[in-house]
Amino acid sequence: MKIAVIGQSLFGQEVYCHLRKEGHEVVGVFTVPDKDGKADPLDTRTE
Repeated sequence: MKIAVIGQSLFGQEVYCHLRKEGHEVVGVFTVPDKDGKADPLDTRTE
């Protein structure tokens, strides 16, 4: 199944990791812009 993840923070990161672990194809990730030069955990996990 092709999935797009829309989320942020540690919750979004955990959802992304679980989907990948279960073998789903994550085709896009959308998250909030960097705040004060610090990237969102979901953003750093998917790079």
